[in-house]
Amino acid sequence: ESQKTAISFRKPVQVKAIRASAGQFVHKGDTLVLVERPDLLLEQAKLDTETQLLNSKKNRLESAYTGEVNLLKIEKNGKIQRIDGEIARLESELAYNTSLYSNMRQLGGEEPAADTDSLMGQQDEAIQIRSYLEEKKFLESHYASELNRKRALLAEDLKTLEWQQAILMQEQMVLQAEKNTLVQLAPFDGTIGSVNAQLEELIPPFQTIISVFGERPSALKAFLNLESSHTVQEGQKVSVESSSRGYQTTGLILEIGARIVDYQDAYTPATPVQMFGREVFIQLPEDNDFLYGEQVYVYPIYEE
Repeated sequence: ESQKTAISFRKPVQVKAIRASAGQFVHKGDTLVLVERPDLLLEQAKLDTETQLLNSKKNRLESAYTGEVNLLKIEKNGKIQRIDGEIARLESELAYNTSLYSNMRQLGGEEPAADTDSLMGQQDEAIQIRSYLEEKKFLESHYASELNRKRALLAEDLKTLEWQQAILMQEQMVLQAEKNTLVQLAPFDGTIGSVNAQLEELIPPFQTIISVFGERPSALKAFLNLESSHTVQEGQKVSVESSSRGYQTTGLILEIGARIVDYQDAYTPATPVQMFGREVFIQLPEDNDFLYGEQVYVYPIYEE
């Protein structure tokens, strides 16, 4: 029996190129037909649009985050600069009052009222400086927390986008696998049986476009006589030998028929005796050298 492949598709396709003709010998890997699937074109356009939307959304999120961070920095720097200015002013006044108080104390005598005011002013300025320093510390902590919060929100949004992009990537891989089937190659060395399509023709699902027959037989049907003492089983190896030339190879029993059938031995006389047995289907190696219709003998191989 010949190995045969019928090339068809499970979806409607439009034939774009036919690279083989009936009766032509082809080698494994030769391009036979190229087709186009309208549904794949629509699916690809959909995936491209969704990918562009996700990329655009990602750019918007990152741009918005950058803008918000810049605004936070401007706002923070403005407030910090104001506080630093106030601290510098108070420190200058404190230094002046401290110097003035020290000079007055060096003059001796009773402590004047101005001296007392100078001392109280130093204390007020010192309190205000500490207050501004606490406010500055609070602002730095507040803006650092706000920046971390926005960074976390961006990371969460980007993670969601990455998950959506991963799904699109998987869909793209599936789509690419479907696209790869649009170019059909010869699965083995053989002969083109028929070509049932024309260029630009729209082919319905499961309709054969091209059929390919193997160069060599891929399987054979043997008979196990009822009176034979051999016992065989599915999966067992057998020796297949040509009856007319010294060629032999190893086959594998695929199936043993359950029915009892009658068959005729090619070497029986003109008036043959009716023989009965069971059908045995055997797989041959791809590189076998048998011819179609060649008579063979099959012998079981018993492994020790």
